[in-house]
Amino acid sequence: MSESPQGWVQTTVGDVAASLVDGPFGSNLKTEHYTADGVRVIRLQNIGDGRFDDSDKAFISEDRYQLLRRHDARQGDVLIAALGEVLPRVCMVPPKLGPAIVKADCFRLRPSDAVDAKYLVYAMQSPQMRAMATPYIAGIGRPRLNLRKVRNLPIPVAPLAEQKRIVAAIDEAFLRIDAGVAELEHTQLNVKRLRSAALRQKLMHPDAPQTSINEVATAIQYGYTAKATTLPVGPKMLRITDIQEGSVDWENVPNCVIDFKDFPRFRLASGDLVFARTGATVGKSFLITEVPEAVFASYLIRLRFPERILPAYIALFFQSTDYWRQVAGGSLGIGQPNVNATTLGRITLRLPTTEEQTSTVLAMEEIDTELARTTATLAREAQRAQSMRSSILVAAFSGKLVPQDSNDEPASILLERIAAESTVSSGRRSERARRPRAQQGKAQA
Repeated sequence: MSESPQGWVQTTVGDVAASLVDGPFGSNLKTEHYTADGVRVIRLQNIGDGRFDDSDKAFISEDRYQLLRRHDARQGDVLIAALGEVLPRVCMVPPKLGPAIVKADCFRLRPSDAVDAKYLVYAMQSPQMRAMATPYIAGIGRPRLNLRKVRNLPIPVAPLAEQKRIVAAIDEAFLRIDAGVAELEHTQLNVKRLRSAALRQKLMHPDAPQTSINEVATAIQYGYTAKATTLPVGPKMLRITDIQEGSVDWENVPNCVIDFKDFPRFRLASGDLVFARTGATVGKSFLITEVPEAVFASYLIRLRFPERILPAYIALFFQSTDYWRQVAGGSLGIGQPNVNATTLGRITLRLPTTEEQTSTVLAMEEIDTELARTTATLAREAQRAQSMRSSILVAAFSGKLVPQDSNDEPASILLERIAAESTVSSGRRSERARRPRAQQGKAQA
């Protein structure tokens, strides 16, 4: 067992909690209890890794809240997710959230006077603590921590004064990192805006003749109706779900058991433009450039064009606001919108000369190259930022981020005093009245 920094002690999450509760189970909180507004219910999706995610909101009535007050959460409390790929995943209850309770699979920890709440959040995100938590996590498909295991999670506790110095140092370092990432994100957003404005300007061509997809396409065809298979037989079968972020990972596209007399009719070729005709991606299109032997599935429509028309130019038009306005106007269906071949064929556009089409495509390719460059840079910097955050947390909870001060009251003495005060006030031996699990200076950091 390694030496811990001066004044630190290794204890457990339960020993630094004034109270630790889980959410209500069973009939105490059901779907029928939710209301349009009222008291907030903190759910699993609200607990981000170090940040509260307020995009998902759920409420219960005041009356139901009063029945479930034991599960309440308020500003300054720590929220712990019981499920997820990253555990423990923690954040703090944000200011101005108002009255709230935690739901099942969420824990609420109210820190004792021995630990700063933000110190606790940072500590539970640290690589050291997550490594120590690994034996406590159960489940393969759905990793889980139960309340008892959370109570027993080991945690390094610094003297309270040092905790505050650690929090201030982490805050400052993370602020600089976040500012750098935000600047890159702003650059990426500017490039996207530039692309959108350039696309709008390049597609104007007010003197070009107005035409329709029906008039310029040599073929508008629905895809093959056979089911895909994971067996290594037949050609690849491109589906809507295989088209992600403007590219296709052909290695992971399933195969198709096709009647080969049908194969020539449904075979994809470079220059084909495929169009999603239903579902959440309705209206999105994809230009085929490189393709193995493949056919396309029935939820796609394939378009082909004569030589005088560049498929890449039509693909650019299919990204324009004019195109999307027409798709929205022609979308059918209530539960699941769809656009059929007839509607697609009626979409109109101004079609310039082949030379102007080529000029537009080349200009947009330059902008797309710059956008790809900034996106790649942002991805690298985001990964680097995450590595820097991890390094800072490792240093913080190894006692190497801020200097120790011999005048700070050791954490073990503070824990023992708080435990003794709790025993006196309750008239019985509390859980925190136990001696810390490792003596000062002898515990693992």
